Amino acid sequence: MTKITLAIVTALLLVSCSPTKADAKSNEGSNIATPTQEVVVEVTLEPQATSTPLDKRIVRSNQVHPEFQAAVTKQAKDLKGYEKSLYRGKYYYKGQESWRKCVMDRESNFRYKAKNRSSSASGAYQFLDNNWRDGLVWMMIKESKKTDDGLDPYLRDLFDVHITKWNRYFQDRAFFTALNFEGKWAGKKHWNATVPGTSC
Repeated sequence: MTKITLAIVTALLLVSCSPTKADAKSNEGSNIATPTQEVVVEVTLEPQATSTPLDKRIVRSNQVHPEFQAAVTKQAKDLKGYEKSLYRGKYYYKGQESWRKCVMDRESNFRYKAKNRSSSASGAYQFLDNNWRDGLVWMMIKESKKTDDGLDPYLRDLFDVHITKWNRYFQDRAFFTALNFEGKWAGKKHWNATVPGTSC
């Protein structure tokens, strides 16, 4: 605790060096002196708390939607290899993770930057960039508006970004959205195995 000692002189207190006429009259014949006095007051102050940075304060108060937090994490920028989906929104089902892993392995060998040499198929899930990009973005925006996850402006930017440049979070979100937008597993047909003997 911080102690501040304040010296307050008589001029700021009730004691005055120049008594009024009434005071002088009442003090006639008495031995009461009115010397200049100094009063020492000790005030104890609580230490000021260090202000919390705005971004930390928001996270602690849960004002940022979890989907927004997932989309801007360091992990979202990693575009190689399989990890459990960062997206956990409306169209995510935990039981579909193993199937998603199989699709990723078959379609792109777990590479989010994968490009097909003979078509516009792109990304970890080989969406046809020239046919699917706009539709995927609109579907994700629809969810974003309903849940108010704060990602609407970021999703709109994706209209002009090739799918291979979408981060891990957005590609995973697009996959689950396409897979379940019209009902659980309704979009599974988009990843039908085209090579005999392949799984998924």
